Amino acid sequence: MFMQTDKQENSNDCGVHSIANATALAFGEDPSEVTFLKSEMRAHLLKCFKNKRIQMFPHTKKRRTEESPIQKSERVTIHCTCRMQASGFQYQCEGCSIWFHPECQGKTERMIKKSKKPYCSKCNIRNTQHIPNLAFM
Repeated sequence: MFMQTDKQENSNDCGVHSIANATALAFGEDPSEVTFLKSEMRAHLLKCFKNKRIQMFPHTKKRRTEESPIQKSERVTIHCTCRMQASGFQYQCEGCSIWFHPECQGKTERMIKKSKKPYCSKCNIRNTQHIPNLAFM
């Protein structure tokens, strides 16, 4: 989800704006509904550092319009232990049915394709704990 927020006016204030937006969220304010007073932002941040206490940045409230502040919304399916979007070759674990990148499980695509029932590392441990070691019987 992308929201239209107050923009910096130069190439030097991206960090100050990021902190101001994060502060607005922490104080329960919607960053898309405020306009920060740019001439006061740096001095305010220095004051917060000096006082060791963060406070809401100087701002004015934007007038509400019927237009939604959300500019773009996209549903992304997350898989694997890396929590990244689905990309490249993946396999579905036979135990938990979650999709994984082989390399995130310490395996190769070739190993997965050769396996009749590929498991993730977590399910593989669970399955091997229930199989008796025949070498010691």
